[in-house]
Amino acid sequence: MPRGGARPGAGRKPKERAPGEAAPAKKPRKAAAPAAGFAPAGEKLPGSPESWPFGTEAPAAPPAPEDTADLTPLDYFLRLMRDPLKDERVRFQAAAQALPYMHPKKGEAGKKAEKQETAEKVASKFGARPAPLKIVGGRG
Repeated sequence: MPRGGARPGAGRKPKERAPGEAAPAKKPRKAAAPAAGFAPAGEKLPGSPESWPFGTEAPAAPPAPEDTADLTPLDYFLRLMRDPLKDERVRFQAAAQALPYMHPKKGEAGKKAEKQETAEKVASKFGARPAPLKIVGGRG
């Protein structure tokens, strides 16, 4: 049995009009007005000095993206974390992602390494003892 979605006959019913009444005219959309104090791209504000170069030339090309081919993921996260222009949440997430690489957990050694360390501790307790000192000159 289908659920959800549009159903026939659902929704608001259209308003009934008297016979011969025309449908209401749609309102024309307004063009977006430029923000106060800013002229459209490539134009000057009225009353601005002629010596201003703004608006007389095409906008400058954006800077070329830097080469990140040799960048490691850790370097990328650290760069994001240290960028003061980034949003605080983005910087926090980058720091959280870089954290395991900078400060590994204490128990991050493998099981084999952990067993080896335990075995070395036990062996030091019950291992071979050094030989007793020899008596010098036959005196004892």
